[in-house]
Amino acid sequence: MILRSCESSCSFGTERGTVRTVLDEEIDRCWPFRAVPESAYQATLTLLEDLPLLRPGATTSVIVSVRNEGTEVWPWGDWLPAFRLGERWTRKGAKTAVQESGRTFLTADVGPGQEIVQQWLSGSRPTRTIRARTRRRS
Repeated sequence: MILRSCESSCSFGTERGTVRTVLDEEIDRCWPFRAVPESAYQATLTLLEDLPLLRPGATTSVIVSVRNEGTEVWPWGDWLPAFRLGERWTRKGAKTAVQESGRTFLTADVGPGQEIVQQWLSGSRPTRTIRARTRRRS
């Protein structure tokens, strides 16, 4: 099978490359419908502004820094595999979520160890959640 090489990570841009023969394992690593390991879903979110009061059902905008602490490139936009920003609502004292809210698309590809700053919309549309640690900017 012939496919443009993904080099060290999958690329979702429009750049041109040379065509060469690659192994099935390399093709599978870039296949959007592959099983993504849990190790890929690790992140650190840093609030870059004061967090406004978040109310269920309301959409709120917050500027955050998103750092990929995982093992795979997270594609921007509505690409697969899906990586999005989102939140879970809990009742005071509860350990499990009572409602999951929507998700916000990433605005750029984010490789392992890379960081982007973007707007997060609390209450946007649903998909899978990135597990993250959240911290305030000091």
